[in-house]
Amino acid sequence: MKILAFDATIPSVSIKDGGKIATRLFSSSDEMKAEVVKVFDSSFDEIRISKGPGSFTGLRVAHALALGLSFSSGVPIRQMDLSKGDKPLVLPFKGTELFLLCNGKVDIINTGEPFSGAIAELLLKTEHGEITDNPEPFYGVETYFKERLT
Repeated sequence: MKILAFDATIPSVSIKDGGKIATRLFSSSDEMKAEVVKVFDSSFDEIRISKGPGSFTGLRVAHALALGLSFSSGVPIRQMDLSKGDKPLVLPFKGTELFLLCNGKVDIINTGEPFSGAIAELLLKTEHGEITDNPEPFYGVETYFKERLT
């Protein structure tokens, strides 16, 4: 099975082809979008995107790109929920602050250094997702925390 996974919160693209996974991080979502369009073709069996958590803009960019690719090729989208796993998932929030998800619970932590992981690769390692014709992201991290902390 050949799967394309991408995320624009921390711009990254991962491709799983059989048992091999290749991942690339980008400096901007524009650079990531250009790469996704370049590598994508109808030989992919599935597109994976994150339902969240993530930044509002990043989630919207990824969903718009996934919908365009799916519509033009017929390749289905599997929307993944990274907040449901039983292993801790760490994602950036602001500067050196990260948020930690485990079983749907959220905690803010400060590590003193920025996060540089690839969310796209995490999308290939979870099964908390469903195929959907019109995926919708949930609240972005920034919006969620602004409302929660004020």
